[in-house]
Amino acid sequence: MISNGLTDDIVPATNACLKNPTGVYGDVYGNIFFSDDTDRIRYYNVSTKVVTTIAGKYPPQSRYPPHTGPATSWTLVDPRFVFTDSTGDIYFSEYTVNDIVRLTYPNKPNTQVVKPGYCP
Repeated sequence: MISNGLTDDIVPATNACLKNPTGVYGDVYGNIFFSDDTDRIRYYNVSTKVVTTIAGKYPPQSRYPPHTGPATSWTLVDPRFVFTDSTGDIYFSEYTVNDIVRLTYPNKPNTQVVKPGYCP
């Protein structure tokens, strides 16, 4: 585990350092998806008992960047409310920028389901 406890990844769950986890969602297999204040979407695999980052990086490099390239290279903005559907796609919101994002399995593009906007 990295000494600051925030950049750890692919570690046993008992060694993972979480910072205000929110948006916790469990799938039908018992796996857990969640976001935390490190602006990442993380995944607890019930079989391996390992926590892995599946989207976002810490520390973030810039605010409001486009979501291009591997999801683990994205800078996320206040991700929350994680959910998976029956096909295994993962959805989450970026609360501060009013965005909903879909992470998909390989061979399908990741997409912004609802693009950022402002509603007075």
